[in-house]
Amino acid sequence: MAGRVFILLLIVASFGFPYLVSTPTAIDDALITARYSRNLASGLSLIYNPGEKVLGTTTPLWAFLSQWIFYLPISDLGQATLLSLSAGLLGLAGIFLFCLFLGWGSANKALFFVLFLTGVPALSDSLRMCMETGLLIFLVVLLIRELTQEDPLKKKWLLIAFLSQALLLTRLDSIFVLVSFFFSYFFFYRETKKQPVVWVVLGVIAGTLTWLGWCYSYYGHYLPHSMLAKSGGFSLGDLSLSDFLFSWWGKFSELLQLSFPWPRSVKPLLSVLFPILVLSPLGWVVYRWRLFSDREKFLITSSFLYVFGYSLFFTMGKAGVFPWYAHLPSFLWFSCVVLISWLKVSEKRLGKAWLASLVVALL
Repeated sequence: MAGRVFILLLIVASFGFPYLVSTPTAIDDALITARYSRNLASGLSLIYNPGEKVLGTTTPLWAFLSQWIFYLPISDLGQATLLSLSAGLLGLAGIFLFCLFLGWGSANKALFFVLFLTGVPALSDSLRMCMETGLLIFLVVLLIRELTQEDPLKKKWLLIAFLSQALLLTRLDSIFVLVSFFFSYFFFYRETKKQPVVWVVLGVIAGTLTWLGWCYSYYGHYLPHSMLAKSGGFSLGDLSLSDFLFSWWGKFSELLQLSFPWPRSVKPLLSVLFPILVLSPLGWVVYRWRLFSDREKFLITSSFLYVFGYSLFFTMGKAGVFPWYAHLPSFLWFSCVVLISWLKVSEKRLGKAWLASLVVALL
């Protein structure tokens, strides 16, 4: 018990230490949303500049939930630190919850999973970037938990509808998460009644259309223009098949941060080895598909479809993949594909060697 507590304290200390010794850093998107939150707290409504009704944040729910920080009588630097810490704690809580869920009650295994996931470049980045991705990770974990538990009660489906709507209001491109998970749910949980799922989908569609309608009546436009810019291309006429596949692999690689900027001394080795270690679980999944439970198949398939479809969207839209777009795809890939695959092969020497190599690469 003492060892578990020590490891838990070590995780929390390593997570919180940077907030104490360094100035908080954020990028312009986080600061834009923070300004919306501050204006909300000041009673100026969800706007960027007083008197100008322009929707410039793509994360309205995060702006609403984080406005409490700007009621506090502290400095701008203190508010920025608290905002970053809040976002990071939500992401860390999501990782903890999923690892406990994945570890089937084994505290030691769950703590190892937490240490492993917080070493993933995109996830360690998500805990300190002051973005809404911590909330996204937390909401997705709650959605996974509700979808995979055997509970036919109506409150389960009401909660699923609530979480789905919250994801879309946190970031609209969460539609790729919902489509991937609900498609897989229909396939792997065929014995479940489909009517509640249909009602959830219809309810979320109605809620989203209501939000977009309010945006149009209040701001004069449905979406922030930055959302439209991601899909501004959608023209593949000037790309050959090989160019398209190469571009698609590039987006896929960026979403999982496989092209990590390694030091020159190790780049020739790790720039090749790291993608192999991260993607190799797919081979094991295909080879030993029958060994996996329906729940495991559901999580692996949903995560793969999400990264697959999300990278295709960026390829077709010819949009850049900013670092924070990699946070949720990396979380789902490393937690649902890598860790679940390792659980199936962990008793074999090959599995232990593979995971040890991946841990070294992450370090």
